[in-house]
Amino acid sequence: MKRAVRSVEELGLVPDVPYYALPMLYEEGGLFEGTRDDDPADHPPVHGITRDEVALSPAYPVNIDEIDWSAEGGWWPGGREDSSSIDRRVHEIADYLWKLVERRTKADETESKRGLLVVTHGLIHDRLKRLLITGSPAPTSAVFFPTSNAGIDVLDFKIHPQTSERMLAVIQLNNDAYLPPELRNGHTCGPFTIKYAN
Repeated sequence: MKRAVRSVEELGLVPDVPYYALPMLYEEGGLFEGTRDDDPADHPPVHGITRDEVALSPAYPVNIDEIDWSAEGGWWPGGREDSSSIDRRVHEIADYLWKLVERRTKADETESKRGLLVVTHGLIHDRLKRLLITGSPAPTSAVFFPTSNAGIDVLDFKIHPQTSERMLAVIQLNNDAYLPPELRNGHTCGPFTIKYAN
């Protein structure tokens, strides 16, 4: 959530473009200190940004009062997600995006042509794109989508006007060519690693 707030601040979109913070859209496993291989018991639980911290930003989301802030010190209750919980959440994210597209398709023509910017983090990109493109978010799939720092994906979601079929076009994936070379950090995803020569 902090990344969404900071990104909107940097983009200078407020107040012209309202945005929503989606508590379901966070890194695989949740919020935690250390590495993925560490024992969670070796680190104190973290709870993320608080409502008061978000409200101090000129870029606070329009749905700030719809978010569950009941966790101690922030929005994340602590602990780690298991793989099945992550997969359920990825389905929720994809369903949310498709329902948003469906609502916009039913709206007036100007509204339906507006784009949607989604800011998220890390390996959750891989599972979400795998679900949208291949139909399965499972990390055992033979398809991987590494995403480097600030990499941009462009996906075109459409609803068929006669059949209501969901259709997706992949325009570009992981475009980071706009970044200066020193900010391109690559990414490791499954057995694949993106590396850049210094």
